[in-house]
Amino acid sequence: MSMSPDLAAPAAEPLLSLQAITKRFGSFAALSDVSLDIRPAEIHCILGENGAGKSTLCNLIFGVHRPDSGVMRYRGDPFQPAGPADSLAQGIAMVHQHFSLVSDMTVVDNVLLGRERGVLKRKECAAKLEKLAVEYGLPLDPYARIEDLSVGERQRVEIVKCLIRDPSLFVLDEPTAVLLPDEIAALLDVCRRVASGGRAVVLVTHKLAEIKKIADRVTVLRGGKVVGGSSTPAADIDGLVRAM
Repeated sequence: MSMSPDLAAPAAEPLLSLQAITKRFGSFAALSDVSLDIRPAEIHCILGENGAGKSTLCNLIFGVHRPDSGVMRYRGDPFQPAGPADSLAQGIAMVHQHFSLVSDMTVVDNVLLGRERGVLKRKECAAKLEKLAVEYGLPLDPYARIEDLSVGERQRVEIVKCLIRDPSLFVLDEPTAVLLPDEIAALLDVCRRVASGGRAVVLVTHKLAEIKKIADRVTVLRGGKVVGGSSTPAADIDGLVRAM
């Protein structure tokens, strides 16, 4: 295994580059000297056990936290998001482990929340949701109430909230943890469709079956450090297990 790019073809310029990133919470180093690149049109899986630093990495990218040292570059320029709204404005969207939906509101009204800039009218938003449903295989009733939806359907709402913004980088933090097997397969299919459209996808997981099925590249975190990776993950499963 190697973190070096595949020599068979020139690598695309990174959409996002992390260089020697360290993040501490008090005396605890959640990430130490982490470097990796995320390229357009790829599904880059971040693999690691619980506590490896995967969620912290996602939260740095999405502007929830700021690194203590190191450099992030986005589209070649220094990237220092002041918060999630800043990351969203620059084309980075994230689906968190824990949903942030208002249960007594409809799907369309949840999607409209926080959209004061670039306002979408309710009927226009519902039509756009239906279009996304067809494009990505994410069937949703725009006027269903969140409290009446299954866990898998609620996650679909979180995903379309991101996709309706047409992001360049789509980050999903352990998205399959709460899903049934058929829902996992559908989600991985969505990830492939997103990447096929030229966007970058960061998928956080600790499930090797998902790596084997969907990953274009993998970075392995353990104890907050990069300990391995692969540009041919389906063929490198044994080595990824050892690294993890």
